[in-house]
Amino acid sequence: LSNIASMKEKILKTYNLITKNKYLIVIAVFTLWIVFLDPNNVFEISKRKRMLDSIADKKEIYLQNIKRDSLILNELNSDDKKIEEFARKKFFYHKNDEVVFKIIYQNKKQ
Repeated sequence: LSNIASMKEKILKTYNLITKNKYLIVIAVFTLWIVFLDPNNVFEISKRKRMLDSIADKKEIYLQNIKRDSLILNELNSDDKKIEEFARKKFFYHKNDEVVFKIIYQNKKQ
């Protein structure tokens, strides 16, 4: 009988604690939900932020490449000699009476 009374007393204390602090419990449950259980939780937000920063860095690199390539394109469009020079250097083009030798250096492995 004493076990039942002590058990009833514990249940009553727990019930009183919950009813007195119901707003605190709701706030704690809400915070746990937002931090861990929500699809847009703190971890997902930080992961997306890192991904966005990475994409922004790549965007800067691509913009620099576009700027560099547009300068080269403007230079090539302005002068026919530049086109010939570019074709010879980049694609090894040559005239009919010329021979082009491509020298490939091999690294010595030690």
